Amino acid sequence: MVLHSIVFFILDFILSIFVYPFFILFTGPVFLYRWIVILFAKLFFPTYMPGALIDQSVAHDYFSKKQNPLIFSEGAMITANGTISLAHLRTNFKKNFIEKRDSSGSLLYPKLSTTLILFGGYVFFKPLQKIDIESHIHQIELHPNDLDEYKATFIANHFRKNGPLWEIILIQFKEEAKVLFRFHHTIADGYSQIHMLHLLLLVENTSQMVPSVEKEPEYGIWDMVQAAISLPRVIIIYVIELWLARNSIPLVTNSHERTLIASTCIYMSDMKQIYRKTRTSFIALNLALYTGVVRRLLEVLAELFVCHSRKKT
Repeated sequence: MVLHSIVFFILDFILSIFVYPFFILFTGPVFLYRWIVILFAKLFFPTYMPGALIDQSVAHDYFSKKQNPLIFSEGAMITANGTISLAHLRTNFKKNFIEKRDSSGSLLYPKLSTTLILFGGYVFFKPLQKIDIESHIHQIELHPNDLDEYKATFIANHFRKNGPLWEIILIQFKEEAKVLFRFHHTIADGYSQIHMLHLLLLVENTSQMVPSVEKEPEYGIWDMVQAAISLPRVIIIYVIELWLARNSIPLVTNSHERTLIASTCIYMSDMKQIYRKTRTSFIALNLALYTGVVRRLLEVLAELFVCHSRKKT
């Protein structure tokens, strides 16, 4: 086992000697320019927050001038028996998220009060002076049969320019209420949405919150060196595996479809009961649900793909 590790380390080191010079040659100027842009932004616009590298691609839809660009949004829906007060929903969200501050007085969720701008060709988060809660948390009238279609439209809609990157819709039916959330992917993902819902609905004292996802240990310098050296080999193997499996991956052929929605449901009473007995976080439960939904979706796609292939043959 030790000999195997040594051999692979030597091969990775030799490969990295040939790969990294080309990588630095072509990407070095790009990273240097990005650092210069961030430095200028800090000097002239100190309130701007630079976006991460992934935000540069995820925010493409926000600035796109195309009529129907791909929308990078995350959505969630809560169903509650009875009625929900719109005024209470606005007040609660504003208090627990928009104006929530940590022990040092800083906003706990600062990106909820920002909008996206371009500076020097890169994405930055610009703080908003004021957020119109009434126009971003509002109520609509909808027939129950139109809910699924409206969810797809709601997720795919553009966010308003110079406005916050989130929106909440309240839909009141006869015996239950639906609350739809959507966030731009630059400020939230599925994990963070579930975390917010967990804090909003289940945990009264967040200091007693039990960690729900096992975090990886912090890497040392030697671990990072090994990871950097083995990166070219890992990428090459990944690309080769994708190429070899290209005929086994179902492709999306309908270019007009821009959204995929899978729904699952678990009662809040069950969620609270599980939490009281096991202290299992809302996050872990929902991740388990999402995993099950994705697994079932892949099974269905696999069945459809196999049937389609058999028809062709």
